[in-house]
Amino acid sequence: MPRRFVLALAFAWLALSACGRVEGQAADEPSRAASSETPRPAATFAFDPVTATPSPSPSPTRTPSPTPSPSPTRTPSPAPTRTPEPSITIPTQGAAFVVGEGVALRSAPSTSTGQILRRLGNLEEVQLLGAVKGERFVVGDQDWPMAYQSWTDTWYRVEGGFIYSAFVFVPRGGESSPFARGGARTIEVDIRTQTLRALIGGQVIFTAAVTTGKPGFDTPTGRFTVGSWGRVANETMTSGQAAITDPAEAYNVKNVLYTQYFDGEGNALHLNYWQPESVFGAARTSHGCVGLLIHDAQWLWFFAQGGVALTIS
Repeated sequence: MPRRFVLALAFAWLALSACGRVEGQAADEPSRAASSETPRPAATFAFDPVTATPSPSPSPTRTPSPTPSPSPTRTPSPAPTRTPEPSITIPTQGAAFVVGEGVALRSAPSTSTGQILRRLGNLEEVQLLGAVKGERFVVGDQDWPMAYQSWTDTWYRVEGGFIYSAFVFVPRGGESSPFARGGARTIEVDIRTQTLRALIGGQVIFTAAVTTGKPGFDTPTGRFTVGSWGRVANETMTSGQAAITDPAEAYNVKNVLYTQYFDGEGNALHLNYWQPESVFGAARTSHGCVGLLIHDAQWLWFFAQGGVALTIS
């Protein structure tokens, strides 16, 4: 059985509360209750919690192509067809942590055929033994057109069973801890560059690509607060709730995970699993919310625990 870790993180990381149950809509899954703010010991993550801005990866050195030998007639070779690669790299081994209280460990990578072997606690450490394809739990029975994101049908194999990838946080090498403290925590969203930055004491410790409101549904600008009042681990979002009456813009989206509202109009930071991965950091596609890829949504769910200031410009 994976161990619960209770070691405090370096740099006097604050104890955090358990996140809300997040495994969704099925009757045998945890409820969508918002997270408690009762402090609890933070996990010891297997990455360096340095608050410095990560250095950019060096550009690869180009190897010059050899000069071809002259020939009377050159027949051009047909250009190979490039298969697009997903922008998300799915890790398959190493230490990871459960996101949410009561996440199911199952006998198979499916909520319909996999029996619940036991429930896992929030921030419980697990060792990833591999990744397999299975049920797209986050999509479920929804049949409206959506893009495919590479993690949505991924389940992690751990000792004793399988866990759906949406409820597993895998630290990245060189990435600052979402539990880092030591100064005022703030979040900034730049609509022009479609970029989000998390800061501590004015220093950037995390950057994420986002997709914000499209023309006519612009994400509001100004100063806001992401607080405990607006945290919903698993949300259903509808156009009716947002007072959108245009039938062409109607939507009903289930399993919007790690939702953190920042105003009274229904705008939030949240997981967006239905747009192509290529739009994040590049295009405005939402109805006003700030959409996030899965790892970034999980990271910010931990970081904003207890409330943070948000500036959108």
